[in-house]
Amino acid sequence: AFAQRGAGADVVSEGELRQALAAGVPAQKIIFSGVGKTASEMRFALETGIRQINVESLPELRLLDQVARGLGRKATVALRINPDVDARTHAKISTGKAENKFGIELGHVQAAYKEASGLAGIDVRGLALHIGSQLTDLEPYRAAFRRVAEITTELRGFGLTVDRLDLGGGIGIAYRGETPPAIAEYVRVVRETVGSLGTELAFEPGRWLVGNAGILVSRVLFVKPGASREFVIVDAAMNDLIRPALYDA
Repeated sequence: AFAQRGAGADVVSEGELRQALAAGVPAQKIIFSGVGKTASEMRFALETGIRQINVESLPELRLLDQVARGLGRKATVALRINPDVDARTHAKISTGKAENKFGIELGHVQAAYKEASGLAGIDVRGLALHIGSQLTDLEPYRAAFRRVAEITTELRGFGLTVDRLDLGGGIGIAYRGETPPAIAEYVRVVRETVGSLGTELAFEPGRWLVGNAGILVSRVLFVKPGASREFVIVDAAMNDLIRPALYDA
């Protein structure tokens, strides 16, 4: 349904890429993110002709260059930066702080972008970021988007092409009385921070689109008395819904 309405897909594995294609998402509307892409996944993505690959490290960039050259192609790339912004969300779903594994550190972005622009198998077009999930405060977005705007201007000053920005996702929904920001307010922050740069923009509001769209139905099997509480045992487990156990969703 989303594909029919014009949405693309952000994927983090070949399996997800195949699922997106099977769902009718055009290859040119698919972005491949994630820190752990294998050479075979890169090869499949390039052969499929997806929109871009968000590269998260120099080792990944160099491997992608090898794979692309081996196919006689250029990989369209955005470099994911780590803006070192506290998303003020749950620690396990915060992805934009310097200590997180995601993205290229601010101090290394310029050198990485220059290296990418000189690789025969790489067509580096822009920057990407994603600072976390379940955000209910717009200020972290404002700080992160300002940083990406500053870096864009800086890179352009060296004659480098930056015509795409992937601003990630993370807009929260209501689980237990939270008050997520209105989309219009989020859009205002985007316009104020990066709206004048003239770049194409990509967004990943996955949770906001589907988080309230389904339920998990399970059956109570037993009520088990414990020393300090009673446990309700159901016929569903963490493999069905890990989020409450993992980060209090």
